[in-house]
Amino acid sequence: MDETTTPASRLTRTLRRLPSAAVISKFLLTGAVVGGTHLGLVTVAVLLGVPIQIALAASFIIALLMHFTLNRQWVFAAESGYALHFTRQGLRYVVVAAVSYAGTATSVALLPSLLGLPELAVFFLATCAMASVSFVALNFWVFRAAPGR
Repeated sequence: MDETTTPASRLTRTLRRLPSAAVISKFLLTGAVVGGTHLGLVTVAVLLGVPIQIALAASFIIALLMHFTLNRQWVFAAESGYALHFTRQGLRYVVVAAVSYAGTATSVALLPSLLGLPELAVFFLATCAMASVSFVALNFWVFRAAPGR
């Protein structure tokens, strides 16, 4: 068995691909900043007389653009560049965002009655779960680094 196929070498390669604590911290900080921005924008818009549905939609789009940009340029920035072109990253990012939204919405719709928990508790738990799923998808599927040059 050559060295590239030993269980130890596969484990070493896998461990090298895992994100660092700095990347995880940046992801969490980005989520907090984007979430705060989203809430703040909706609040200010509503206080200025904008109907809440319009405020929500506009703020959501701004938050998604901000989240994509911060993740691409700061959280998952790769010295070697990215394996995917900007457009493909954007399309994959939209898929991840849609799955995250759908997972959270479905959880909040179904789990409170099944688990006997308040909707808000399920919302917070689902948000944490979907953030974890999103992190993995963004790290390994959307913003993965190009092979080292």
